[in-house]
Amino acid sequence: MLTTPKRRVAMFAAAALTLMLVSACSDSRVRDLELGMSKDSVLLVIGAGAPEGDSLPNVYKRIQYFVDSKFFDIFLFDPKNRKSWLDPLVTDKELTPIIVVQDKLEGTGWSYADELTQKYRLQIRTAPAAR
Repeated sequence: MLTTPKRRVAMFAAAALTLMLVSACSDSRVRDLELGMSKDSVLLVIGAGAPEGDSLPNVYKRIQYFVDSKFFDIFLFDPKNRKSWLDPLVTDKELTPIIVVQDKLEGTGWSYADELTQKYRLQIRTAPAAR
């Protein structure tokens, strides 16, 4: 059976959304994020419950790129509020990437981050993705 390009795009979008939702189920703060929300709102939501005085609460590491005239802000969410310079042995599976593009939330989870890695050649994972 042949599929039309529109149908193929719709199927891909539905699969991507499902994967994003499944990968975001690891923490209630990540589940509370809504696509399109501002970067400031994202940081407020994921920072809930963290100690005061941390400029990026519950963010293990922040990665920034400027590619194809787009500014990517990638926050590796850590529910335990560890920091990369204090605990460098945290694995990718313990973290959840939160991707903000042009100051708006565009996606969460490793499946979405891996898509961006392939599309824009971004380095997000600390180790190559397992195949």
